Amino acid sequence: MGTMFKSAKQKKTEKVHKTFEHVSIDYDAMNDISSLGMHRVYKQKLALEIKNRQYRRILDLCCGTGDMAFLLASQHTDMEVFGVDFSEQMLNQARKRQSKKAIRNIEFLLQQAEHLMFRDEFFDCVVISFGLRDVGDCEEVLREAYRVLRPGGTIYCLETSQPERSELKQLREVYQGKVIPAVSTFLNGKGMEFRYMAKNSKEFISRKHLAYLMQKSGFTKVGCASYLGGIIACHRGHKAELSMEELRTRSQTASCDSFTIEE
Repeated sequence: MGTMFKSAKQKKTEKVHKTFEHVSIDYDAMNDISSLGMHRVYKQKLALEIKNRQYRRILDLCCGTGDMAFLLASQHTDMEVFGVDFSEQMLNQARKRQSKKAIRNIEFLLQQAEHLMFRDEFFDCVVISFGLRDVGDCEEVLREAYRVLRPGGTIYCLETSQPERSELKQLREVYQGKVIPAVSTFLNGKGMEFRYMAKNSKEFISRKHLAYLMQKSGFTKVGCASYLGGIIACHRGHKAELSMEELRTRSQTASCDSFTIEE
């Protein structure tokens, strides 16, 4: 009976997994087309921010084909980068790229972001770039990120967000919901898959709501930088040394009102 009735989160996880397994070969090219290459610009900006902070062990959650992991690992050869994704086919593409680039300080692992197989406080930094929108349970992923992050460590979440102006929102919906699926159908016959991915992007939570969920998960000093009129946002949070009682209090009192923008 248990397999007959699935929650919305389970259904989304299975649908996303099936989609990424199917589009893995075309994913990088279509990602460049769908974002007009802008995803690479903001990944580079984030990688530079992380480089300046000189972390030693980094987790790239929902790493896909490894874009962010390669940017990070190429900055410092003594940095350990772990790329985690739940799609074996996406990881296969990442490993092929790794072989061509001959970058040694990355390990790609098949894991689900909601259930990581790392010990507590293992990482200095956790990064999620354009992947949180596709998980089944954002809160569970953020709680796991908090668990594996050491006290004093930092989380970064680079993600699509809700445009601030209605004209931008309409333009994005037309481009991602109609143009990209049409181009994909013509190039590789996978228009339905890329339409579904665009739907996840369009329906992802607001910057304010994501900041609230990060606070609720225990992160402090949560801030956000907004780009392209709100189409892309980068959130940053820290893990402080707090007692369990302080964490329970923070979870009960976290509020959207405490959200701040850091330029």
